[in-house]
Amino acid sequence: MFSLKIAFYFLIRKNIRALNFIKDIERSHNIYMMGGAVRNYIENGYRFDINNLPKDFDFVVEYKKGRTLRKILCNRQIRYSRNKFGGYKIQIGKIKIDIWELKDTWAFKNSSMVANYTNLENSVFLNVDGIVYDFRRNKFYKKAYDMAERNKKISVVFKQSPYVHINAVRAISYAEKYKMTYSNQVAEIVEKYKNNSAFKKTVFRGGIPKNVN
Repeated sequence: MFSLKIAFYFLIRKNIRALNFIKDIERSHNIYMMGGAVRNYIENGYRFDINNLPKDFDFVVEYKKGRTLRKILCNRQIRYSRNKFGGYKIQIGKIKIDIWELKDTWAFKNSSMVANYTNLENSVFLNVDGIVYDFRRNKFYKKAYDMAERNKKISVVFKQSPYVHINAVRAISYAEKYKMTYSNQVAEIVEKYKNNSAFKKTVFRGGIPKNVN
């Protein structure tokens, strides 16, 4: 079985610009992939579906030495916008990337949680998103995700978030997709936000089950 890193590089091999960009970052940073792309890889039998590219890739990078992330972006003349958490939103061909420095992770900047790669899985709002892959160590950190799978229950990991309404929508989507139930706390959040205007706007932007009401 190939590692996720090798599988990822194989998946994007024809997009030379994206491939070289990530490899360039790897020379000066530790790289961690988080969220949906990692979850898809595991659900697909520890491989990527070459015919179904993940909608985006979330990367957290930890600076070691050499060029900074910003310097690499500038040197490679890669256009970007800032995402809602202060990181960089990039599209290179069909490859969409959200990338940010580990120290700038929202949970680390807005709580007493130590800014450490082992805490990345604890920095997410929902346990289903608590999954991290470490490129350098070829290792998964996914205790929260494994618990969600084992108990078939969606629960809160890190309760502080500036976008709780988005996570409420995600909880509904995950519950339907994975046939999971809600913890009491998640059920209260969904009930609280389902009539919120921001919640409804998020639903109507697409990709969320139609039975949300």
